[in-house]
Amino acid sequence: MSGSLKNQNKKRNYLIAFLICTFTAALASPLRYILDLANIVMLFLLVVFLIALRLGRGPAVMSAFLAVALFDFFFVPPQMS
Repeated sequence: MSGSLKNQNKKRNYLIAFLICTFTAALASPLRYILDLANIVMLFLLVVFLIALRLGRGPAVMSAFLAVALFDFFFVPPQMS
């Protein structure tokens, strides 16, 4: 029984990390006209750091890859490519 609960907790941590990264991308989207790209990437780095502190190594690695993909797709010119 405890193994099943532990597995659900791991899945929940990955889902939370995914949602936090996508929320950060949505939050940073209107800021791209105000802030430099270097500052926006620091927001993503901060999010990955906080995920690593709270949720563990696995969700942090996943969020690092996701943050890079989101930053590259939505913020690096040419955008949406």
